[in-house]
Amino acid sequence: MDAILFKAIFKEHYQPLSNMAFRILNDFAKAEDVVQDVFVKVWYDDISFDDHTKTLGYLYTMVKNRSYEIIRLESKEKNIVQNASYINKLPSVEIDEIEKWSLLNSVYAHIRQMPPKTAEVFTEAKINGLSYAQIAAKLDISLKTVEAHVTKAYKMLRKDLNEQKIKVFNT
Repeated sequence: MDAILFKAIFKEHYQPLSNMAFRILNDFAKAEDVVQDVFVKVWYDDISFDDHTKTLGYLYTMVKNRSYEIIRLESKEKNIVQNASYINKLPSVEIDEIEKWSLLNSVYAHIRQMPPKTAEVFTEAKINGLSYAQIAAKLDISLKTVEAHVTKAYKMLRKDLNEQKIKVFNT
C-alpha cells in the first residue's frame, strides 16, 4: 500500500473507527488500541484499497470484530479469575482433609504390600488402637514380636513415604 494513501485513510477514519470501538468497549484507551492494531495489520498485510467503499467496510468490520473479540477474551479471563478465587477461598480444613485422605490412602496401599503378619500387627496397633499387650494376647505372640513387627512396618513405610506422612500415625 502506498504510504501517502495509507496516511490519508488513517487520518480520515481513525476517529470514527475509534468512536465505534468505544461504543462497543466503553473504554477509550482500548478502543484506540483496537483501531491502531487494525491499521498495523492493514499496513503489514499490504492490503490495497482500490475501492473506497470496500475500504470503509473492511476497516469497520475489522474494528468491530476485534472489539468483540476483546470482550470475549476479557469475559474468559474474568471467569478464570473468579474460578481461581473460589478455589483460594476454600476453607483450609477441606484442603487439609483432602490431603489427609490422600495420605491415608497411600499408607493403606503400603500396608497391603507388607508381609501379612507385619501388616496385621501394624493395623491392630496403629489403626485399631490396640495396645501391644492386647495384640500379643489376641494373636498369641510375644510382646517382643509385636514390637518387632511394628518397628519393621515403620521402617518399610519410612522407606516409601516421607516423615511427615508417618507422623499421622504417631498421634
